[in-house]
Amino acid sequence: LVDAGTRNGQRLVQWMQKNRNSFRSNVAQRTVVVAGASDVRKALRLILARNKHDRSAASDENLIRIALCGGDQLVSHFLQAFVTVGRRDRRQTERLRVFIVPLAARRQHNQIAKFVASQDATYRGLFFSTEWAKCFSAHEDWIEAQALKVLDHITHYVSHASRCVQVPIGEVMIDLVATSTPAASQQQQQHHHQQQ
Repeated sequence: LVDAGTRNGQRLVQWMQKNRNSFRSNVAQRTVVVAGASDVRKALRLILARNKHDRSAASDENLIRIALCGGDQLVSHFLQAFVTVGRRDRRQTERLRVFIVPLAARRQHNQIAKFVASQDATYRGLFFSTEWAKCFSAHEDWIEAQALKVLDHITHYVSHASRCVQVPIGEVMIDLVATSTPAASQQQQQHHHQQQ
């Protein structure tokens, strides 16, 4: 999933669209461009639906690998979608492996990626190197060598990562209230305010 809500996400998508025949990998065919929470939710539903036929255990060959190319906001949208969509089919979501690929030039938009980099030297070498930063620091269009380097890093990471870093995401509370009338909704809000 590539976040088109960021300048670097847009650059990556535009380059891939212009140069579909420049690289042998079918990365462009498997790329889903998202711009917000609803797009991420739709994309996750689509990915799970396409892989629904294979309900085997989460062995290496049956894993569903998803690269989140963007910043912390994309990760947040994905977690929301995961909780919403994933609760329906736990066996499918157990097969998911999520790979965070920071595309923002500024590290403050990549706090989760910074945490992963602090735990994994290979990840740090791929995505927190001077070479990676140079790919995103230029304001002009990418030359082919830059774009291929970005795609090579992403592909290498997603296909060769062998261990998972457990990322503490904090406590999440989900309150699903089914109300059928405005009066019931108002009572729920009053009850909520009384608890605070």
